Amino acid sequence: MIFILISAGLFLYTQNLSQEVEQQSEVIAEQQTTIQRLESEVERKEELLTILEAREVDLVMMAGMEDMSPNGYGKVVWDKEGGRALLQIANLPSVPSDKDYQLWIIVNGQPISAGVFAVNDPQKDNFFKIEQLQTSADEGAFAITMEPKGGMPQPTGDMYLLGNM
Repeated sequence: MIFILISAGLFLYTQNLSQEVEQQSEVIAEQQTTIQRLESEVERKEELLTILEAREVDLVMMAGMEDMSPNGYGKVVWDKEGGRALLQIANLPSVPSDKDYQLWIIVNGQPISAGVFAVNDPQKDNFFKIEQLQTSADEGAFAITMEPKGGMPQPTGDMYLLGNM
């Protein structure tokens, strides 16, 4: 009889321990996901700081277009020597799943793609690293249009932001 009671007690204790181990495993998995998210956020911010720390950078302010995003605005911090830029945007609408925003540098009236990006969460998606600015233009403009997913070789969509150098 005592053996049966001890066995039942050990069985219940083992069940409780198993449940606790399972709960702890779930907590560990959640924490690992959080750590990975934070590590990628730190890495992204370090990349952005690298651009800001460049010896010489140009700042181009972009204003929202009246029809598409009257409250939108943006800034391009451009490291011409490194061919990189930091794009900050605000108050742009989220893009549909089949679209992207595309940044253009317009030199001598010719638009050159400087990359595509999506705004899925306007509160969080507001800084983008641009690595395709291999030009030393001193005159021209930056523009943002909404294009089909992946971008286009030439602008086809509505313009949301524009800023002159």
